[in-house]
Amino acid sequence: MSVATSPSHGVSLFSDERCSICDQGLVVAPEDLAESSYLDDVELSCTHHFHWTCYAEWEEDESRGKCPLCGESSLDQRGRLIVIVRNEGGTTQGFDLGEALDLESEMDAHPQRKRERAFLEMIASKDYETALALLTTFGDDEEKEPPVDVNCLHGDDAEPAIVRGKTALHVCAMSDDADGISWLLRFGADRTVQDVDGRTPLEYAERLGNARAKDALSASS
Repeated sequence: MSVATSPSHGVSLFSDERCSICDQGLVVAPEDLAESSYLDDVELSCTHHFHWTCYAEWEEDESRGKCPLCGESSLDQRGRLIVIVRNEGGTTQGFDLGEALDLESEMDAHPQRKRERAFLEMIASKDYETALALLTTFGDDEEKEPPVDVNCLHGDDAEPAIVRGKTALHVCAMSDDADGISWLLRFGADRTVQDVDGRTPLEYAERLGNARAKDALSASS
């Protein structure tokens, strides 16, 4: 493990095992003792390491791409903040942290859109319990964050790009997810809703030859 001091930047310790801002381990111990520890490591091009949240909070008050420890710019020739991210999902080389932080900022500025995005992700991962909570409860600000509309659309920044402008029902039809379709219909999804291209979920199921999805969409229609 390498260590260096840099008092001029307000950070006293560099370590490949600790965040160079908060000086806490990159393996984070959760507050709930029943949960497991997790890795949270963002490595800039200068090889200094940070927790994702620590770096994001620091960047709010500083210029993009500047290392909090050494002051070196981590932007590439195209002005992108490309880093290495290590977490429980593994190691991601060439990750555009600047783009991710911009998206986080946009979601924070539009809390209802953030809730809709979470709902769509929960359906994709079959976490129906969490999805139901978003459909039936208000957010922190009841005036700005009503229950999510089951027919909300994936945004222009959604990944993969093929889901953009489509509802959760469209995506389930495209992936032949009959269970997801049945769940969505039970909670009010509109099987006649059209995506940005003017197509219904049933049209996608028929075009792709997804028999299970077709049957689920046609049942009791």
